[in-house]
Amino acid sequence: MNKHYERLVDAIDTLVINYEWKSQNDMDDGEIDFFDLDWDVQADLTRLMIEADGREVSECFLDPQQFMQDDDATCALLVMLKNPTQENRNNLTNVILNRSIKLHAKSLQTMIDESLRAQYAEFMEQLNKRLVRTGPAEYEWRKAS
Repeated sequence: MNKHYERLVDAIDTLVINYEWKSQNDMDDGEIDFFDLDWDVQADLTRLMIEADGREVSECFLDPQQFMQDDDATCALLVMLKNPTQENRNNLTNVILNRSIKLHAKSLQTMIDESLRAQYAEFMEQLNKRLVRTGPAEYEWRKAS
């Protein structure tokens, strides 16, 4: 496991541990939707994923699902090159950023889900250490030893 991947896993585990549930329903569902996270968090996790993937970003610039002439990044680049205003530069940047986040969202969601399952399993393991069976259908809470 490379150090960039370890940082990504640590960031996701920290996110899961410190996540502030918006409502009881969200907590009951036990899910954290990547697209419900703040944009800054999405961007940071995407950055860490790109680092972990060896900085492979070609698909962030060219979408293999679209024809080259219809590609939004190519169009934004051509507009910016023809008229390099700050607005056109910002538009190109936003296209690339949004594509990068969408491209990595599924993998990041999988990692978030795995972290949630692991945290839940650890919580249940700790809970079972504290809940002691005292009879056929009786349980007692005790401090973990």
